[in-house]
Amino acid sequence: MAQIERITQMEAYLELATRAINQLTAAISHHSQAREAYNQARETYYQTREAYIQAFDAYNKAFDAYNQTREANNQAYETYNQALDAYSQAFDAYNNASDSLKKAQDTYLMALETYQIAIPALKALEDYYTSHQWQQDYEADEAGQLPRHLKRGVLAQDTLWDLLARNNHLRTHLAPPTNQQQ
Repeated sequence: MAQIERITQMEAYLELATRAINQLTAAISHHSQAREAYNQARETYYQTREAYIQAFDAYNKAFDAYNQTREANNQAYETYNQALDAYSQAFDAYNNASDSLKKAQDTYLMALETYQIAIPALKALEDYYTSHQWQQDYEADEAGQLPRHLKRGVLAQDTLWDLLARNNHLRTHLAPPTNQQQ
């Protein structure tokens, strides 16, 4: 009976840990994509801002020369309007990317929180998998001594091995975000 309860508990840990790692992996991917879009929008914003400043300067110079040539004034004014439109579009893109980055960051932080909650379950799974008890349960299952209705994911070597490998990968590559990354 204790063996069935232990395997059932380990199955629950396996499901919790798998969900947490899948959510965190997806959130990291989404966060990276949003950060890239944010960085691109920010770069476009600054480039357009510089063009806007240059166009504004050109407009001022053209306005000073207005009495000399009306055509120069009209061209500069058109350049100014085009730059202002581009600046507005870049600003909108920057705001949209910033919102997307905030959402991705929130998703990432929620997934990280879920992962942190699952850490004790992952530790219990790892301890169980590396114990003699797991080997005994595995052999009992192979010998047909466990009830048929019992979930056996925790007794599948590949399932646990893959989950623990993904967890180790996340632990070595996961670092809390710093203020600069936010």
